[in-house]
Amino acid sequence: KTYAPEPYEKMYYYAEDREPKGPFTIDEVEDLVKSNKLNSSTLMWGTGMEKWEQAKEIEEIESLFNFLAPPPL
Repeated sequence: KTYAPEPYEKMYYYAEDREPKGPFTIDEVEDLVKSNKLNSSTLMWGTGMEKWEQAKEIEEIESLFNFLAPPPL
């Protein structure tokens, strides 16, 4: 019998005072967004990314900010 490999989970880091903090799962990043530890311009890097980018430039992270925003009036 063969076993499938464990699902690959992307890990993320964020920059604070020019120091990387992490690694964090996407669920942990969501908690950091909800607690206002991260904002859309926080520099972040995730497994497989070429360079650090602002959170709003990373599709799966940017959606966390949209989810938390109130709807338009």
